[in-house]
Amino acid sequence: MNKVLVINNGSTSFRFKLFDTKNYNVLASGSIENMLKDNSYFKYTNGSDNIKKSIKINNFDEIISLMEELLIGEKLGVIDSKKEIDSIGYRVVHGGEKFNKSIIIDNKSLNEIKELCELMPLHGSKIVNSIEICSNVFPNSVPVAVFDTAFHSTIPKEIYLYAIPIEYYEKYGIRKYGFHGISYNYVFNRYLNITNTKKESYDGVICHLGGGSSLCAIKDGKSYDTTMEFTPSSGMIMASRVGNIDPIALFYIMQKENKSIEEIIDMMNKYSGYKALCNDTDMKSIVDRSENNDADAILTRRMIEVDFKKNLLSMMANLDRVDSIIFTGGIGTKNKEQREMLLQNLSYYGIEIDRELNNKCFNNEMMISRHGSRIPVYVIPDDEEKEIASECVQLIKRRG
Repeated sequence: MNKVLVINNGSTSFRFKLFDTKNYNVLASGSIENMLKDNSYFKYTNGSDNIKKSIKINNFDEIISLMEELLIGEKLGVIDSKKEIDSIGYRVVHGGEKFNKSIIIDNKSLNEIKELCELMPLHGSKIVNSIEICSNVFPNSVPVAVFDTAFHSTIPKEIYLYAIPIEYYEKYGIRKYGFHGISYNYVFNRYLNITNTKKESYDGVICHLGGGSSLCAIKDGKSYDTTMEFTPSSGMIMASRVGNIDPIALFYIMQKENKSIEEIIDMMNKYSGYKALCNDTDMKSIVDRSENNDADAILTRRMIEVDFKKNLLSMMANLDRVDSIIFTGGIGTKNKEQREMLLQNLSYYGIEIDRELNNKCFNNEMMISRHGSRIPVYVIPDDEEKEIASECVQLIKRRG
């Protein structure tokens, strides 16, 4: 294989990277942000040119067409023909119980992914649109689905089951699945390489903190528990997602406000979290506001801190030991103020941050805990696209 194109659909963004698979160098990358909205724009770089431009995008056909034009065009392109792209890897948020490893997509598996769309309301239709359109535009490229849930397929039954009638698990697969698995897999393997640790001997916690946030307990080198559960709406307080909530409260709102199930799901995913608390979803902005004594921003950060610590200790509770705590994700790697706040006053549990080291750390691999901290704390940026590209190469090699 020579080149792999990776497509990572966000809830409001479409990101892509083209890799040379000899050493996984990025040949070009780009994104369409605020897609299908009036304020949409695209960014693109090919190593020498860096473009950022407002653009009106009406549908996914136009998104894929723009990507093709950027990659192959005379002015900014890095390849001569679409035939140079051997495989296209897609991040698929939810694999249900059906998919516990990466697959080459065919008509049967695509229909099965479509059936899972209701479990990934912010991402599902966008992923399917990308797969279907790219299959027509790039017919010679092998399509590969890499699932965020696959990493968590090792979670034991006593943890993934809910205490509801078993028929709902057996009929509808209602259980804890876990997400951010592509990120966790990349970061965990980087940690093993950095520290020269054997995978099967590791117990610890990885913290993926960004617009969507979750924690994962690793036991004997495998995912053992995680905070996101049946859908990515659950777990911790997030940018626009509610996190955990008493479900009866939602039914109460439905009754009082005469709201539909669809409206409640929309509220939980798009209008909750930081947005509901302080009308802001950017943690850097929230930190700046809090330092200027904005009461809503201060309350939001305090709620996030309390929620994080409660979830962190719950992930630690059933481990035999905690070899380390690892931070990743946009907030986890780039926001020193929020990292410090989340890790303060945890010395009783063996966690002591070095403020000077923490302040030096911005999106790079390093340890930020004090020399005497019983549990070391690391920051390791993730690279989901590189992980997906690697999965594509390995899967196609196995297929011969």
